[in-house]
Amino acid sequence: MSRSVAFQSNGAMLKGTLYTPEGASQPLPAAIVAGAWTTVKEQMPGTYARELAARGFAALAFDFTGWGESEGAPRYVEDPVVKTADIQAAADFLATLDEVDSARISGLGVCASSGYMADAVASNANLQKVALVAPWLHDPAMAEAVYGGPEVVPGLIALSEAPGAGEQVLLGASAIGSQCDR
Repeated sequence: MSRSVAFQSNGAMLKGTLYTPEGASQPLPAAIVAGAWTTVKEQMPGTYARELAARGFAALAFDFTGWGESEGAPRYVEDPVVKTADIQAAADFLATLDEVDSARISGLGVCASSGYMADAVASNANLQKVALVAPWLHDPAMAEAVYGGPEVVPGLIALSEAPGAGEQVLLGASAIGSQCDR
């Protein structure tokens, strides 16, 4: 079973889907599922959440601030601080639900969200356990290298904010360096 839910995180209304097993009659252990960079709740997080529900968990997949159906600006920005805070808000929200056993809320982080999830679990009393799938535990230096270095990153940001950016296809960071210099 699934139902749409909404909760606040730092003034933004976040949208999610709560998956539960059919016929559950008691408070359930719960999991918050967060996926790789650029995913929304209907993609990777939803897939894992549905599987967890089939195994007896209440599982929440949600769109981070500025992603998918959730509020927030700027849109589609990978911000570890914001995403970690959103996971903490999701844990606080789950703890208020009747169908959730608030003493058994866990986090499942996939790829880039593994670091955000580990940070959230370490600093939120509502989160008891963490599981990581294919963790990419990046830091600012790694992210800069992935996107072509500190001289390329400002140009990528400018391209993403330009009129018509949603229709533009961006190549890998190494190929974009010349576009960023325009």
